[in-house]
Amino acid sequence: MNLADKLANVDMTEDKRISAEDRKYCEAHQKAYELAIDNLKNLVFFWECTEAEQDAILGDYDAYTRKYSSYISIEDFSIRKVEDNIMHTHEKFVRYLVNYFDRTYHIELDVDKIIKFLIPQKPEYDYSDRINYEKRVEEWEKEMEEVSLQFEDVLDQILIQLDGRTFIERAIDEIIANCRQHAWLNGEPYFEVKGDTIRFQDYFCSHEYWISRDRWTFTSRMKSIVPAIYHYETNCIGNYPHLFNRLFNDFSYPELDFDNDNKLMSIKCFKKGRVDVKFKSKTYATEFADKYLGWVANGGITE
Repeated sequence: MNLADKLANVDMTEDKRISAEDRKYCEAHQKAYELAIDNLKNLVFFWECTEAEQDAILGDYDAYTRKYSSYISIEDFSIRKVEDNIMHTHEKFVRYLVNYFDRTYHIELDVDKIIKFLIPQKPEYDYSDRINYEKRVEEWEKEMEEVSLQFEDVLDQILIQLDGRTFIERAIDEIIANCRQHAWLNGEPYFEVKGDTIRFQDYFCSHEYWISRDRWTFTSRMKSIVPAIYHYETNCIGNYPHLFNRLFNDFSYPELDFDNDNKLMSIKCFKKGRVDVKFKSKTYATEFADKYLGWVANGGITE
């Protein structure tokens, strides 16, 4: 499927593309980006006028040293640096937006791919043809002067990377993929389902006695499974409350109770590295294992 086909499949309805909060963020950065470009260009114009005034007044006096010691000389400041900043402002705009959606929906987007698609790239230096290289750079600089991005441009490229999924769907897919990656090895599960409990068998937690207290921590394997447990329990992604956020740090007691009316009962750690996740019923344990771990009753792997 080519780019045009992918764009044609993107739902352009405003309220389905992004949330109202997402739109506020994008519009704020759109305004800041455009104003920054205008102000930086005005700064270049103003500084060029200021330099011209100084040259007109002083003429040939101190011509050899005035560039570095004139009345308007500022250390590390130059028109060229401002112009370079203008060129980098386009990339900053893209990175702010992509990082926002990465952070908000806990997904991984290829920001460099979006930057290369939306912003003309400076030609690579050609040692064998320096004259034509300089011409290509001049052409690139002229192209850059015409660049004016809209946040919708960035959003289009993000949605193409989502491949027809919503942000939430992509986030859930990544949670499941990451969970399964750390729950299996070479087609063999690191876990077993025992009634209402899922036992993650080895190297899922660690224990030490640290500054007069027990210190329990989850390994990276288990930390990759916590987002799935949280989503199954709350139907939410990220923004973990204290009850779940502590699982990414350390805790003093080997058993953590989840006193609520939902599906999860407790998480218990063992010194040999095992972690038991206990649900309120066998049905919940099986449902979680099937959806997030890729486990089915006969021991196979779900698609």
